Amino acid sequence: MLRIHQSVSAAEAKSYYTQSLGHADYYVQGQEIAGHWHGALAARLGLSGPVTREAFHALCDNRDPSTGRTLTARQKDDRRPGYDLTFSAPKSVALLYAMTNDARILAAFDAASNATMHEIEAEMRTRVRRSGQDTDRVTGNAVYADFTHFTTRPVDGQPDPDLHRHYYLFNVTWDPVEQRYKAAQLGDIKRDAGYFEAAFHARLAAGLSALGFRIERHGEKWWDVAGIPREMIERFSRRSAEIQAKAAALGITDPDAKGALGARTRQGKDTSFGLEELRGLWGARMSMKERLQLEAVVRAAAVGERSPPIGERVTPATAMDFALAHAFERASVTSEKQLLASALWRGCGVALPEQLLAELARPEMIAREVEGRRLVTTRAVMAQEQAMIAYAREGRGMCAMLGTGRHAFQDTRLNAQQRAAVEHLLTSRDQVIAVRGGAGTGKSTLLKEAVAGIEEGGCQVGLFAPTAAAVDVLKSDGFQEAATVQRLLVDPELQAAMRGGVILIDEAGLVGVPTMARVFRIAEAVGARVILSGDTRQHTAVERGDAMRLLERSAGLPVAEVQTILRQTKIEYRDAVAAVARGDAAGGLARLDALGWVTEGDTITRNEALVRDYLAAISVGKTALIVAPTHREGEAATRLVREALQATGRLGSEERTVSALRDLRFTEAEKADPYRYQPGMVVEFHQHARAIKSGTRLRVTRIDDLGRVVAVDEHGRAHALPLDTPGRFTVYQPHALALALGDLVRITRNTTSLDGHKLARGNVYRLVGFTKTGDLRIEAGREEWCVSADHGHLTHGYVATSYAAQGRTVDQVFLLQTAQSLPATFAEQFYVSLSRGRERARIYTDDRQGLLAAVARSSQRGSATELLEGQLDRDSLKPRAAARRRQQARTQRYAAYLEEQLGDVTADSDGSRRGRDVSART
Repeated sequence: MLRIHQSVSAAEAKSYYTQSLGHADYYVQGQEIAGHWHGALAARLGLSGPVTREAFHALCDNRDPSTGRTLTARQKDDRRPGYDLTFSAPKSVALLYAMTNDARILAAFDAASNATMHEIEAEMRTRVRRSGQDTDRVTGNAVYADFTHFTTRPVDGQPDPDLHRHYYLFNVTWDPVEQRYKAAQLGDIKRDAGYFEAAFHARLAAGLSALGFRIERHGEKWWDVAGIPREMIERFSRRSAEIQAKAAALGITDPDAKGALGARTRQGKDTSFGLEELRGLWGARMSMKERLQLEAVVRAAAVGERSPPIGERVTPATAMDFALAHAFERASVTSEKQLLASALWRGCGVALPEQLLAELARPEMIAREVEGRRLVTTRAVMAQEQAMIAYAREGRGMCAMLGTGRHAFQDTRLNAQQRAAVEHLLTSRDQVIAVRGGAGTGKSTLLKEAVAGIEEGGCQVGLFAPTAAAVDVLKSDGFQEAATVQRLLVDPELQAAMRGGVILIDEAGLVGVPTMARVFRIAEAVGARVILSGDTRQHTAVERGDAMRLLERSAGLPVAEVQTILRQTKIEYRDAVAAVARGDAAGGLARLDALGWVTEGDTITRNEALVRDYLAAISVGKTALIVAPTHREGEAATRLVREALQATGRLGSEERTVSALRDLRFTEAEKADPYRYQPGMVVEFHQHARAIKSGTRLRVTRIDDLGRVVAVDEHGRAHALPLDTPGRFTVYQPHALALALGDLVRITRNTTSLDGHKLARGNVYRLVGFTKTGDLRIEAGREEWCVSADHGHLTHGYVATSYAAQGRTVDQVFLLQTAQSLPATFAEQFYVSLSRGRERARIYTDDRQGLLAAVARSSQRGSATELLEGQLDRDSLKPRAAARRRQQARTQRYAAYLEEQLGDVTADSDGSRRGRDVSART
């Protein structure tokens, strides 16, 4: 693990040194491993050898330890003296070293941590502001001190083994161009902490493998020395368990907050134990079998010169293959550091950073430096984006109008913007037509009018949406034949039914580039037009690429925009949503503040207000929803609300527990990696895979020595997961869900009730009872439906993330936006959350300024096209000639279609038509 903590003041840094870093180790009496100076800047300052209190404190005060002179020119009161970077070995490694005192293990740890710090130093930067500049310059020098510790803080008076090293990195560097000391730009180091953590672990695992120890990966980002029992590792992790339990009780999920919690709750160091005494105490906590297992690990390591990781067949090349597949499933652009981190974890013990750097030179990789950061994409990603853009661009002006002429509006309630959007859809001659509408602007109403006008012109319209919940909204608006986009992609009969028609996609902002490209291919094959209706300011697709935004920006599509908000009934509320939609989060928050709808306070004050306001809303029959940025914070809020409902008698006091499934959201690359699986995970198949039928559930039991994931079905039969077909199943983590009569339950995956009713993902029902067999009876309007207790795809329905809430409308919405959730808070998340309510939206926070900063950020992802805008020719991606050829071919096909289908209508060479006014498509 790599934990980074920034000191907020010189006083804090000095206190940290005095109380923690500068002490003798927790148990090494008379054998202190003193801190030492490192870095090119340390040599420049004349610092070498052991760290002294005086020199450390001088640097905290921004002074040269030798001369006492101020180092950097700016001596601000709020100057932050530096970062504490803590590298921790896996617990199995700490146990091995503690019980064997094998100097080679410590040497491998030294080499891994020192090499990673040298890499960090090489990337040190400083800000350049002279001559009107505002950039960063690489200096490549730093001063830092290391402090090695071997145990945890005591728990119940006794520490556990814990090999870790603190590097205190000071906020100063030497600018060789300006020839002076300056403050360092340390933010990039924290941003890239994930890479440096992966690099450290890759080096340490490789070092131990070279000593003969077998490396066993488990989970996403961890590994251990094989042969050391998991139970023993957990028994000697009491300090971590103590912090986790305290964090859970307080609802703390953020890693930095947990680190601060650990500092507040730790017991003082205890140096009353000697090393041999501690070894005796630790040995007494092990069973005879565990001691023998530990000895066997040591003996096995002594036999071979190098031991490969268990079951692995990974090379640096295959590790990079994994990283590329994983990264570009959900992003069009990523950073080199993120790509390397992913590859390092996949090849932990086999692939080193130096080897993987060579893999970045692959021909399919395209890289560009943006503000000092190397960003990468691939030629395949770029080609798919360009094909999608070209289809829309080349279809401009190529088609007939969808309407029959001047449209006679049937719905007289439409406002001017809605009417203009309808006219745009009916009169456009483009192959792809777009209408953008913000949350609550009445897009569904104008679509009804547009569909009526299109059908009046003799053209069939098929309505689709990217999610089942959005399809349900379309059906409730009268479009009973609406279906998901995914069904369109896989159903040949549905595709054939769209021949010569219009494919209308609602909530198109949730469609990614791969899906949109497939829709366009289908449209071209069946001669259909495409209408996109959505909002690029709301959440985007899970899969790679923000397709609608990219089409708007790069294909030159004219877009009709509907901005007038109709959902909010209170003018001040409506104005607040409109301000946030414009990007003025501060103005929107100020309007809500003026209404008294913003509560800022500590945890107790905030939670009490949230629960009080929620109960007040539902007690008068209002529909209400709490929106939280993260699942963990949402679960904490759910717990509070349910306790209050039970206390007031609105919820049954007796609870039953059912097993629920939480989607782990593995990419296909992750699903193909056997070491992402842990015993107890549930795998559910949605397509046949070899001898495993669709609908089958398997429970993971183990990973064998060949790297196969073994899972059992409901009859106890063992299966090896078909990891080569990862697109056919989903991986879940089971957890217990407590339910009581009156609970709101939300469906998390499309299913069918036991009595044949369709249950769509996102729908919320009230639990009204249980059957004799333990199945759930839910209230659906005036009916009661029955849901299997083994269904698994459900959760409490009081709180949702903003992504799950998109498309929903309630009377009152309550936003939980605390400091813990700020990393998951963005402009789009805040806008979606705030706009869910009709009558009221209340916000609960403990950090108003942090919230304002967070909602100023966008979660929109960059595209390959945007990354390389203006460099397509240079990178041998030249779509222009091919685009012209495709346009000519499409024009010819269009003319042939007119001649074949219409007979008495002729087409000009530019694709326009003469003759009777009927709808025609390419």
